[in-house]
Amino acid sequence: MRRNFFLWLSISTFFIFLVGFLIGVSFGQHPDLQINRLLTLINLQQADSVEDAERHLSAWSKNLQQFGHLLDSPCDSEVIKIVNDDPRFTAYGMVEPNGDVICTSELSTTNVNLADRPYFQQALETKQLSMSGFQVGRFTGKSVIAYALPVLNTQGEVTQVAFIGIDLAWVNRLFNNFKLPSGMEVVMTDANGVIELYYPTDDTKIGQSVFDPKIFSIVLSQQTGKISAKGVDGVTRMYYYGPIYLDKDEEADAFLLVGLPRRPIIDFSPIMPVILFGSGLVLIVVQFKLLRRFAH
Repeated sequence: MRRNFFLWLSISTFFIFLVGFLIGVSFGQHPDLQINRLLTLINLQQADSVEDAERHLSAWSKNLQQFGHLLDSPCDSEVIKIVNDDPRFTAYGMVEPNGDVICTSELSTTNVNLADRPYFQQALETKQLSMSGFQVGRFTGKSVIAYALPVLNTQGEVTQVAFIGIDLAWVNRLFNNFKLPSGMEVVMTDANGVIELYYPTDDTKIGQSVFDPKIFSIVLSQQTGKISAKGVDGVTRMYYYGPIYLDKDEEADAFLLVGLPRRPIIDFSPIMPVILFGSGLVLIVVQFKLLRRFAH
C-alpha cells in the first residue's frame, strides 16, 4: 500500500511538471519564430525551383547543341516539354542573340523582342544563369520570375538564349495550406516595396507600395524585424518581415511581410518561471501534508 502510494505520488509529480513545462513552451512561442519558419520554407522551395529551372535549361541547351539541327523548332525538344506538367513553371522559349524570340511554349511563332530585358542582357554578358526579378510575363500576362541561360557553341560563343518563367502562384497555394487566421495580411514585395503578391488574394493590391517609402526604408536597412504600420487596406498591424532570395546569391531580392492584427494578447512567457515555481511549491506543500496524514 505504502509503495503504491509513493509510486502514484512520484508519477503525478512528474506529469504535473511536464504539463507545466509544455504550457510554458507553448506560451513562449512568439510570432517571430513562426514567421522565421515560413520564411525558411519559402526560401527553401524557391531555391529548389531555381535549381530545377537551371537544370531544365541546361539539359535543353545541351540537347540543342547535339540534336538541334534535327528539329523544326528549338521548342520541339522533348527535353524541355517535360516542364509542361510542372505547375511552378509558365512559359519557356528560345531567343536569338539580338533579342528576337524564336519560339515559346505559348506560341510557335512570335515577333516579340527581349533585347530590352535586363536579365537577357546579363545572360549575354556573363554567359551564366540570370534572373529577371519580378515582372509581368509578355507571353502569359502573369507575375513571374524569368531565368535565362545562354546556349554556347564549341567556341564558347552565345548562339541562343533559353529562358523559363516561374509562376509565383505557388506561394499563395502555400499560404492556403497554412490556414492563416482572419485579419492577417501576408505581402511579398520587391526590393523597392512594391507589392508582387498579396494574401488574402487581391489582384487590385498588386503594384501598390506596401508602406510609405520612409517606413519601408527601415525594412530595407534592417532586413529582419517587426514594425507597426498601416497596410494598404488601411488597417494598422504589427508586421514581421524578412528577406526572400530569388536566386543563388545572398542578396535580398524581395521581402515577406506578415501583418498581425493589433489585438490585446496576454503574453504569459515573462512570468512563466514564477508560475511554475509557485505550482511546484504548492505541490510540495500538498505532498508534505499527505505524507504526514499517511504516516499517522
